[in-house]
Amino acid sequence: MASGKGTSGRHASRGVAVHEAAVRRLLEGLPFMVLALDRAGRPAAWNGECRRVTGRSLEDLQSDGWRALFPDVPARRRWQRELAQRRKRRFRDWQWEVTTRTGERRILAWTRVAGRSPVAGWATWAVGGDVTAQAGTRAALRTLEEDLDVAQSVVAFGLWDMDPATGRVRWSKELERLYGLVPGSFGGSYQDFLALLHPDDRAAFERRNREMEAARRPVFEQEFRIVRRDGAVRWMRSRSIRFRGAGGRPGRTVGINVDVTEQRQAEAKLRAKDEYLQVALRSSKLTVWHQDRGLRYTWITNPGLGFSPENLVGRTDEEVLPGESARPLTQLKRKVLRTGRGVRQEVWLAFGDRRGCYELVVEPQHDGKGRISGIVCASADVTERALAQEELELARQQLRRLAARLQDTIEEERRAIAQDVHDQVGAMITGIRMGLAKLATRLPAGDPGTRDALRQVAELAERATTSTREICARIQPPSLEDVGLAETCRWYLRDWSRTTGLRATGRFPRLEPEPPSEISIDVFRTLQELLTNAARHSGGTRVRVSLGADRRAIRLSVDDDGRGFDPESARRGLGFTGLRERAARHGGRLDVRSGPRGSTVTMVVPRPASE
Repeated sequence: MASGKGTSGRHASRGVAVHEAAVRRLLEGLPFMVLALDRAGRPAAWNGECRRVTGRSLEDLQSDGWRALFPDVPARRRWQRELAQRRKRRFRDWQWEVTTRTGERRILAWTRVAGRSPVAGWATWAVGGDVTAQAGTRAALRTLEEDLDVAQSVVAFGLWDMDPATGRVRWSKELERLYGLVPGSFGGSYQDFLALLHPDDRAAFERRNREMEAARRPVFEQEFRIVRRDGAVRWMRSRSIRFRGAGGRPGRTVGINVDVTEQRQAEAKLRAKDEYLQVALRSSKLTVWHQDRGLRYTWITNPGLGFSPENLVGRTDEEVLPGESARPLTQLKRKVLRTGRGVRQEVWLAFGDRRGCYELVVEPQHDGKGRISGIVCASADVTERALAQEELELARQQLRRLAARLQDTIEEERRAIAQDVHDQVGAMITGIRMGLAKLATRLPAGDPGTRDALRQVAELAERATTSTREICARIQPPSLEDVGLAETCRWYLRDWSRTTGLRATGRFPRLEPEPPSEISIDVFRTLQELLTNAARHSGGTRVRVSLGADRRAIRLSVDDDGRGFDPESARRGLGFTGLRERAARHGGRLDVRSGPRGSTVTMVVPRPASE
């Protein structure tokens, strides 16, 4: 028979649910006094024998009612001093001098039961008796404690006890059932028990038994296999306590056995899965680990930056990483512990000459009561991807700067071309008109046909002058500098509507203050591009334009009633790419929406901070 570490508290921690109500029912009918105290030293359990001896119920002792147990203040103070000493574990036995409900003085002797309490909130629990007119009660209290250990074991386990005088072993019916025996058929000897053990476990069991005997340990635990009568192999966990008899001689050994076959099978499956997981993790670059509430590593696989599990287990990030790497990492993990919400984020870490980027996932871990007990984390080394993204972003920034410079160059060229066309071509056409007028004065009065021809050529020159002005305005509208962005957009929309024949409405409130010229140019060019697209591709009959601004941003919106287009395909086109770059160079964006009933494109550009 194996003995084991056994108190009800340890049983509960091993998966046996001992409910407070069940424990109270069990204690209620015991023929000895049973008391439980909370952490403040007040009674939390008080069985029937306690009520019979004192005449007081547990309800009578609630709040400050327990003070009425003591006959006077000195007796109560003695008890409080003893309580303080018991908390320091200086002794386990004590006595109370109490008064009953009828006013009698009684002496109650108590022995604290070793081990953890079977019920949460019971800081101390003890067995006792009325020793007012008795002697030698300590031996009786030990017997009561043994009986109490047996009684609580019966709640959930098969029970056995061995008499040292005869060597006979008594089994409960429940234990015989666990071993697959007919009730009452167990022989009662140690050899009868050994015959039920699996042949491969007998030698190890007896060796372990001898070691425990030599160590004179009162608490004993073993796990072993048995072979039932039907041939089934089951795992048993046995725990026992050996009590001392009179004169320190060995006394009874009381134990409990529980069938843990399903638990062992589950543990074996879990180990197998864990082994598969370890193999999978070691063959990948994935790092998985656990940290407790103090953020100390408890286990880790595949650590990066040249670390090994031995470098990390038992330590925190601050103890292994430099402050600039550890600080944001710790803040992130503490946020998960505080909020209970997992996070996924890329982080850069450095250690010595090593530096890496990791995609980090942190999730809270909960205990059996739903409280956060730690964190479970996983990370993948994405340094190559992050460096490639940095290089790509750098290239994009360079392209944006190049595009912006190109746009500025184009605008300068447009301005120069418009100026040259206006000055040179306009001057030549003006010269032609003046020459024609002078030539007309020299014609003979009797040649009306020639005079009409000259007049038609003069009209062509006039129209050429008008067209030249319009072309110059399209290339570089002079009104941007003269009347501002809103008026220029209104003029252009009116001219575009007249040229294309499409209905156009616009809303152009005056912008205060007027945006910088580089923003005005890009907003105007965007309007030109969007109106050109609407005329060429939308197939609609109506266009609405809205230009507005507030203290934070300038917004241009163009929508039509055409057949729409695929926004994703349009975003990849050169036209929309150029428009997005125009917005991006000022920190803005381009929003595109399109459907069967039309399209809407909006440009949003933040105002410069200096405004």
